[in-house]
Amino acid sequence: MENFEGRHQIPKNIQEILDNRDQLDQLLKEKFTQPVAVMFADLKGSTEYFETHGDIAGLTMINKYNSLLVPLIEERGRVVEIIGDAIMACFDNPETAVKTAVEMQKTLQAHNRQALNKKDEIHIRIGINYGTGIVTEREDGTLKVSGDVVNTAARVEAGGGKQADQILISRAVYEPIQQWQELNCKPHDSLDAKGKAQPLEIYRVVWDPEQEKIETARPDCPYPGMVPFSAGDARFFYGREAEIQQMVQHLRGQRFLLVIGPSGSGKSSLIFAGLLPQLLTSSYFSKNFWLVRQMRPGPKPTETLLQLLGDTSKGSSIKDDMVERLLAEHASARRLLVVVDQFEEVFTQADRDEGNRFITALQGLAGLDNCAQILTLRADYYPELMNSELWPLNASQRLEVAPLRGDSLRQAVEQPASDVGVRLERGLVERLLADAADEPGALPLMQETMVLLWDEMQRRVLSLSAYEKLSRDFAAITGQAATSGLAVAMALKGDATLAELPLAQQAIARRVFLRLIHFGEGRTDTRRQQPISALRAAGDDPNQFDQILEHLTGNRLLTRSGKNESGVPVVDIAHESLITGWSRLRVWSDERREAEQVRRRLEGKATEWVRLGRGSGGLLDEAELPEAERWLASQDAADLGYDAALPELVEASQQAIDADINEKRSRA
Repeated sequence: MENFEGRHQIPKNIQEILDNRDQLDQLLKEKFTQPVAVMFADLKGSTEYFETHGDIAGLTMINKYNSLLVPLIEERGRVVEIIGDAIMACFDNPETAVKTAVEMQKTLQAHNRQALNKKDEIHIRIGINYGTGIVTEREDGTLKVSGDVVNTAARVEAGGGKQADQILISRAVYEPIQQWQELNCKPHDSLDAKGKAQPLEIYRVVWDPEQEKIETARPDCPYPGMVPFSAGDARFFYGREAEIQQMVQHLRGQRFLLVIGPSGSGKSSLIFAGLLPQLLTSSYFSKNFWLVRQMRPGPKPTETLLQLLGDTSKGSSIKDDMVERLLAEHASARRLLVVVDQFEEVFTQADRDEGNRFITALQGLAGLDNCAQILTLRADYYPELMNSELWPLNASQRLEVAPLRGDSLRQAVEQPASDVGVRLERGLVERLLADAADEPGALPLMQETMVLLWDEMQRRVLSLSAYEKLSRDFAAITGQAATSGLAVAMALKGDATLAELPLAQQAIARRVFLRLIHFGEGRTDTRRQQPISALRAAGDDPNQFDQILEHLTGNRLLTRSGKNESGVPVVDIAHESLITGWSRLRVWSDERREAEQVRRRLEGKATEWVRLGRGSGGLLDEAELPEAERWLASQDAADLGYDAALPELVEASQQAIDADINEKRSRA
């Protein structure tokens, strides 16, 4: 550090030159400016450490940190200042600064390997810049360094975000050391620097080859895509901490809660990845206090509820002792929690009488001390709720879930990636949030976007350029401009999944999607769970159909999960955002809505005829038969498919009508 020794102190009386600015500038240039490499080292996680372990433990860690690193710096450079958990240092040249930074990281790596507890580990991020600075010596012999070289070094260090164990350098440092064979530097990011015409280029020094192998490995994607978060995704579920705590507190004193919000707001995820895992660990309840049973209503919700309560006999009714007997089978359970997800199916899939029976059953359970209920409902079904026997509900029984916005949405986007060691470029996060502001039900679209971007990851970084490439690819494929990058992600996912199938199989996939849509009749279309048998058509090759279904579920456009009231596995569209956001599916729905409704009505008659024993009961009359015959002969029937029972019904109906005509003739 000989270049810094004996630096002139600023004269105490410089009034005589203040009147001549040119003279002052020349004095500063000659006496105090020189090339200098400035380093900032910042201790990561110290704020959380102080909050968790207290001031004494925090100060002990900082003292340990300083005792390990300050001697290394003083061997080759000078410590300029120590502010809390940050060290500022300076060096004669960038080479020495970088070598010192590597030694600092290796020293902490050795310390961390010997640490008995995770909390005792020390992790830092280092930023280095090189340029001309004003270097002066204070009266106590310490150095003072100022100028743009210092400000830029601070920006370089901050450019790593929340990632620790890094050495980041500016281009001014990178250029003189890039030829070193013992060091490998990689482009890291570009930052918009205030007051500078060009973005600030940052590079990352690869100081640990083994860590480099880890960083180049691609971790599993923590985002579920279009499907809701499940209990298995709980550790990656962010942004709803306040709502989760509100629900836990609610269940301490009340037995009923309706969670209501628009489609895509994350109601199901809030329950299954937020509340239920929290109940398992909450100190408010004893271990295994809750026995959780979950269901979706479907067309026969009362039967599903009976099965959920352990009664598999047909035609049963809800009895007061069912909950008690169910809890008795689980010795440590004290209270049953019934979760009814997508309660709107009571209004869309069950007939009025069945819906009323189910609501009456829920009201009966609400009177039991050992049973609690949580229902989720789409907000646009509020009028149906208010016209049902569940109403009125007081405000304390309702939790209104708004779509994630602002910092909560930012956390839901950034934190899952951070948890697995992946960084999102700052520009990408801002673009995602801006696009989400114009999208209803943005969360599932965001999650699907993250799944697509995961495949474009470079060195554990998700970039804005990869996101922008999605829009370019979409325009190249479709010739259409996208409303947002999020809509592109959904459309690309759907279109790419479909394109992987041969044309004949694409027609079957189209038919499957249409059968899984409940047409809204003046309101937004919704999902319609169906058993696999209801998706097949006469003439389908069973093996080929199963392969198509597996392809669609494997690509997260459909889900196969749960069972209906008969215990049969069901299929569902992964998220309602697909219905409105995937343009191809929206076109199919608009073009074939009327024809699909005719098919459902005719197949409903065929199903009833089969149920009645394929005899005279349920046959088509003389007005209904011609419609069925015309439809079976149409292109709609060829495209949409139909159950084998429908032509059998038509044939049996025609035979019955002919027999009736012949009998009348014989009597005449």
